[in-house]
Amino acid sequence: MNSSETVSIRTLAKLCNVSTATISRVLNHNDKVSPETRDKVLKIIEEHHYTLPVSKAAKPSPKSQGCIGVLLESSQSDYYLSLQRHIVLYFMNLGINVLHYNIEDQEKFESAALKTLYKSNIDGLILISVHSNDINQILNPNIPTVWIDCNDICMNDPDSLWVTSDHYIGGKLAAQEFINKKCKHPIILTNATPTLRAASRIKGFSDTFEKYGVLIEDNQIVQMPGIVNPFQESKDMVQYMFMKGIPFDSIFAINDWRALGCMAGIEALGLRVPDDIKIIGFDGISLASNSVQRITSIRQNTELIAQNACRLLMQQIKHTEILHRHIVVPTTLIEGSTT
Repeated sequence: MNSSETVSIRTLAKLCNVSTATISRVLNHNDKVSPETRDKVLKIIEEHHYTLPVSKAAKPSPKSQGCIGVLLESSQSDYYLSLQRHIVLYFMNLGINVLHYNIEDQEKFESAALKTLYKSNIDGLILISVHSNDINQILNPNIPTVWIDCNDICMNDPDSLWVTSDHYIGGKLAAQEFINKKCKHPIILTNATPTLRAASRIKGFSDTFEKYGVLIEDNQIVQMPGIVNPFQESKDMVQYMFMKGIPFDSIFAINDWRALGCMAGIEALGLRVPDDIKIIGFDGISLASNSVQRITSIRQNTELIAQNACRLLMQQIKHTEILHRHIVVPTTLIEGSTT
């Protein structure tokens, strides 16, 4: 088949020897597809340059003033869902439509998603938690683009426009709260491959403890294997560390769901939070931090992050002067019942 021909879902199904329903599940990131089947389908999609169809409901209406594309590499936390909601609300108030794709860490899918957005005649693009190294070669320089939480070199690019939280200060705030509560043996729960943002949080945390004479060793930074079920994974890890005899009196978790999982693990061991172990999460906007337990958390202001990104994008689109190309949004400590 000529790769330039239009490829239908039915054709993809035949090429992959699967049902059209399976193709739809892969396109919609349904977790009921095996990794082997997903990889096979994504490979065929890439080979035949298939682009995602834009639903009629998502196309700009006649009354619309334009259309903005949003590409999100992960939607597995309340933080990202909150960002999406605020972006959509911002442009909705301007009468501008938003097309958004969640590619769930599927790098093979980035090219297809971007091509689809560009073919939809978007006026601008917001990239959330996307690695610039992966897509720089296919970005359209003529389409205004803003990054939120860029994961790599775009943070050092003076020409790029980006918005992020002050993760370093977030780490310092968490450390200071533990220090104020007389904690001396903290551990940090982070992901297996920490992002630049996570690394910045850890540095802020470590630098603050070091000022008080407490050095954070490598074995106090626990890299979790995945984010399939952050609650259960964190609960299991805390219990494992306790049974191994690793001493700790406080836990700084990479997000609120991990913090809530830690709390469940501690209580299952017969210990009390915060009397025996103190816990701080990160995000401050999830159900985990606003539950009955009220997790102490470092809050990211998703509304302000989204608004700044949207304003930067509109300034590019309207060719108005941009005074600040890089915006860092303050983080704050929300004290709950876990410290």
